[in-house]
Parts: sequence; C-alpha cells; structure tokens
Amino acid sequence: MQIRIAHLIHAAIARGIEEGALPKGTLVPIEEIGVMVPRQKEHGDFSSNIAFILARRARRPPLEIGPILAGLIREIGDPTVASVTFLPPGFLNFSLARGAWFAFLEDLHRQGAAYGTNDLGKGERVNIEFVSVNPTGPVHVGHGRNAAVGDALARVLSACGYAVTREYYINDAGNQMNLLARSVHARYLELLGRSVAFPEDGYHGAYIREIARALLERDGTKWVDRPQAEWLPVFRTFAREVCLREIKSTMQAFRVSFDVWTSEQSLHDRGAITACIDRLQAAGKIYEKDGALWFRSSDYGDEKDRVVRRANGELTYLAADIAYHEDKFQRGFDTLIDVWGADHHGYIPRMKAAVAALGHDPDAFVVLLIQLVHLKRGEELVPMSKRAGELITLQDVIDEVGVDAARYFFLTKHTDTTLDFDLELAKRKDRENPVYYVQYVHARICQIIRKAYCEATGVTEREAAAIPLAEVIDRVIPPYDAVELERLTLPEEIDVIKALQKFPTVVAGAGRRREPHRITNFLQEMASAFHFYYTAGTRDATKRVLCPDPALQKARLFLVAAVRIVLANAFTLLGISAPERM
Repeated sequence: MQIRIAHLIHAAIARGIEEGALPKGTLVPIEEIGVMVPRQKEHGDFSSNIAFILARRARRPPLEIGPILAGLIREIGDPTVASVTFLPPGFLNFSLARGAWFAFLEDLHRQGAAYGTNDLGKGERVNIEFVSVNPTGPVHVGHGRNAAVGDALARVLSACGYAVTREYYINDAGNQMNLLARSVHARYLELLGRSVAFPEDGYHGAYIREIARALLERDGTKWVDRPQAEWLPVFRTFAREVCLREIKSTMQAFRVSFDVWTSEQSLHDRGAITACIDRLQAAGKIYEKDGALWFRSSDYGDEKDRVVRRANGELTYLAADIAYHEDKFQRGFDTLIDVWGADHHGYIPRMKAAVAALGHDPDAFVVLLIQLVHLKRGEELVPMSKRAGELITLQDVIDEVGVDAARYFFLTKHTDTTLDFDLELAKRKDRENPVYYVQYVHARICQIIRKAYCEATGVTEREAAAIPLAEVIDRVIPPYDAVELERLTLPEEIDVIKALQKFPTVVAGAGRRREPHRITNFLQEMASAFHFYYTAGTRDATKRVLCPDPALQKARLFLVAAVRIVLANAFTLLGISAPERM
C-alpha cells in the first residue's frame, strides 16, 4: 500500500507540473517519496513529508505546496484512498477505504512466496564478495557476522530483481601461506620427536598440529631431512586444502553457499596481475620511483600514491586486489559489493581510485564495513580466545546456539554498529530471545491451522501432525471469494494487516540501502502485532481465531495464514527456518 501511495503522489506531482501548478524540476524519483505510518492514528493510515521535499526544490513554503498536492491527488483519485488531507507544517495524511485492506490481503495470498519481491534491480548484475577468510585457519565468530550479512544481502538483492553472484576470494598467495606451511612443518617435526624452533609469528592453534598429523599419516617421515625448497610447496598446498575444506564445511553448516571461488594464486599464475599493472603503466597511471612501481591513486581522490611493486620485484596486495576487481568487471558485473571488516576502512579510497583508473565508475564499487562482534554470557564478556592461538570459531557458536539463532543475532543491528551477541539469550526459549519470539509466531499459526483442520475433518491432532502443512492449508484456508473479510473489524486485526503491508516497502528499502537488518526489525514489529492480537483472544473468547462463528473464523484464518506467508518469506531472506512446531 505504501508503494501504491508513493506512485499516487508521484503521479500528482507530474500532473501539477503539466498543469503549471508546480514548477518544473520538482518531480522526484518514486523511491525518494517517503510514505510512513503516522504515530498518531488520528492522522490516518499513512503520512508523507513530500511537501517539505518539494518546498526546497520549488522554493515555496510547504504550507503552500501541501494543499496543492492534496488537491491534485483528489483530482486523480484512487479507489483505495478514502481521504487525503494536508496537516501543517507540511504533512499529507491518507486514510484508506476499508475495502482496500481486504483487497490487499487477497493480493498477498495470490502472490504467496513472491510477496515482497520487486523489480528494483531490473536484472542488473551484482557481485557480492564476502567472508574471504584466509585459508590459514578456521572461520572465527567475527567472520560469522560477515557471512550472515553477505548472504542475507544477496538474498534481499535477488528478491529485488538483481542478478546476484556470491563470490569467495581465496587469499592463498603471499607470505601468510608460507608462514602456515612453516608452522605445520614445525609441528610435523615435533610429532616425530624433533626439537625445533617454532616460526616467529607462526600459527599456534591446535588445528596446526592436526594438519601436521594428517600429513604425517599420508607421507610418513618423507620430509624430515629434505631442504625447505622441497617441502615448503608440499606443506603449503596440503595445509591450504585442509583449511579451505574446513572453511567450506563451516559455510555449508551456516547455510551459506558461493557461486564462485576465486584463487589469488590463480591470478598470479595466469599473469592477470602483471597484465593489469602493465596496462595501467602504459596509460601513465603507474610510474617508477626508487626502483618501485607506484599507482597514481592521489589523482583519483586517495590521500597519497601507493606502491604496487616493491623495489625487490615483489607485488603488493594492492596490485593483486586491483587485478582481481578488474577481473570481476571484465566478467560483466555492473556493481561490485565487497563486505569487509571495519578495520579495512582506510583501504576503500585506494580501491575506489583503482576502479576509476581502470575506466569504471567508482560508484559501481561498494564496500560494506562490518563492525566487531562481542560475545557475551549475560552481562559478562566471553574471551574470544579459548586458549593461546585458538579463537572461538563460528562452528563453536553454531554448535552452542544453532544456525537460526546465530544468523538472526548477527543480523539484528546495522553493520556500522558493534554487535553484542549474548550466547545465553540466544538459547532461551521465551519472548526475550528475538529469534525464538518471531519463529514462535510462525509455529503458533501452523498449530492454529492444524487445529482448524482437525475440527473440519475429525482427525486427531496426532494424525494431523503427519499431514504436510501445504495440504492442511489447502483444506482449511478458503479462497478469497469465499471469505467475508469485512467481518475483520477488531482494531487488533487491522493493526496486523497494516503490519503485513509494510513488508514490500521494507524489502525494497533493505535492497536499496543494502541493509538486511531492516528485515529483522520488521519481524519484531510483525511478531508484536500478532502477539497482541493473539493475546486479545486469550482474554476474550470472541476474539479468538477459532471462534464459534464459521464465517468469522474463515476470515480470521485467512488473516493468520497471510501472516504465516509473510513470516516465511522474511525468514527466507534471512536464511533461517520456518518451524511448524516449537
């Protein structure tokens, strides 16, 4: 309904310009027309501040613009709008015709799993690169937030009509891989009773010893007295594969899948990095100084120029990153979204500069920065390291609280906000636990529908529990033309409908602003509206969904079934399950 009203306002502005009532240049994009639910119910069902926006463009006061817009909207007319009024200092208030809410419910049921989707992206190709943990160890809990956000964003953008590719960049080149190999080699020798000095800044986790043990089981003592030039590539490759296999296993457990896995080493091997650097140098965008090659990033807004090849001939990480992003553009993507840790914020300007130097729109490169996660048990912070060298892993959190709770908690806050993850709260089975609170609504509705099925068919609740939910719904939930929705007169019922209609606007906003946490915020509001409605029925039998009046019960079942559809759709966007029982 909010989107429909935004279109109505847009049409009114266009007509006002055509008729000369509004000056040229005041037509704003539909997505910039805000339509919200007013805090005070006496102000109608919806409100817009569009008069303030147009006043700045028209250089006329909102008190003058507002009445003109209200008149134009009335002139156009819309059967769903009963009245539109202007309220000083600059708000348009809309009251809907009562039948509009019921027509909306019909449309929601008709769309089903597609309700909430839109064509905002119009097929634009988007690449989202996220997680990209170095294959030098397990995925820690901080990476879990990155994974949840990246995957949920991909789901939201897909729902908004974008063609989304999920990508994982394997940082398997550089000194950290050699350090991993030397760390495993030291543990390998220790397992054979050799006394060795462990590498400075080596990897100390217990997983290093397990990798060494696995290699020892495979190769025996083959590498004991061999020179480093022989054993280093073997240990490096073996350790990389073990770590990468563990990362993939954790991602699968977390319900995160990637369409593409790109190896940094493969860019080196096929000469992509050197070719990209040569191209930029030929264009005068890279110059030589003191034996090193420097990228003129300051010409594109960076604070200073950056080294891409050191004087010793070694390529920098920036060189690889420039080539990698060019590789993605060459694959035909319109927009690149990288999900990074907040500590990488200083890296954004140089990458924006690289994108521009390569001839692309720097706005086509977007970075989402993810703030830190603090694990807690109640009020106490949980040390992120269990013992020396071992961080608490994402798998540890999954094992303790479950995938649904972990994903949901990671998605409850804006990415620019530090997240407190309370492990004890995530395990509670009451309304204080936000994921339990919203999932319980879905389970409760499923039980209401099954109970209605039992009443209609005479089967026992145990027998009904074995029947697929879709079959139960087909039997119990009537078609729109068989429902007297005008029987829905309770204020609590109208509030539930109003909450339901927000979902498409929320999804569009989450996609446009790249903020998947908006879905969890919506779910809390939706669950609250339903719980208020359900609780009214526990206090007053006439307000129960399953009531003695057959026609009223049909209407209420139609309503709660709509709630179930919206909850399931929202859960899909977050990557969490829609339980039928809890």
